[in-house]
Amino acid sequence: HELGLGVYEMEFVHGVRIRPETCELVKAAQAETGVHVTAHGPYYVNLYSLEEEKVEASRKRVLDTARALAACGGDGACFHAGFYQKRDPAEVHAFMTKQIGELVDILEKEGCPVRLDPETTGKGSQFGSLAELCEMGDALQGKNMSITIDFAHIHARTAGAMNTYDEFAGQLELMKNKLGKEALSSMHIHLSGIAYTEKGEAHHLELDDSD
Repeated sequence: HELGLGVYEMEFVHGVRIRPETCELVKAAQAETGVHVTAHGPYYVNLYSLEEEKVEASRKRVLDTARALAACGGDGACFHAGFYQKRDPAEVHAFMTKQIGELVDILEKEGCPVRLDPETTGKGSQFGSLAELCEMGDALQGKNMSITIDFAHIHARTAGAMNTYDEFAGQLELMKNKLGKEALSSMHIHLSGIAYTEKGEAHHLELDDSD
């Protein structure tokens, strides 16, 4: 707030570890400053793992992210949904849509207001192209779900394409067409520098060190 910034993403990337009293402090600061709060869930999520126990652990991590964020007065829970693991993308897409729809329903039954925002991913081996997530959002219309659009991940996933004004605008048009214009009014966005190979994301960079 002192820096003039209006959004803060809480990082639960190595686990949802926050005490209830800390959540209360964050919620009070959020209310006092008006800084919008979102969260990034753990990296260790694969909602379509080949191992059932990993699927259950992944579901819990997504739910715990949303619950902690709600206690902090926030709304958009970002996470990477998982990997194809050499399976048919259409099969993975159908399963991911079912899983995320179920998680949204669980949170709704609990009275948790947090929106689930699966993120566009940076590697071709990961589920989460912009088209896939927009199709998922279209299929789950009416549920408390949107997407996190990471422009750097999309740039890396396409091995250096998707890096012009018109291409950025085209991505936002796709979101509007599939998710509705309201999806653009409260968006979870990531933008950073990124290094990539023909297989996609390698690692993030400072903006000045990237293309």
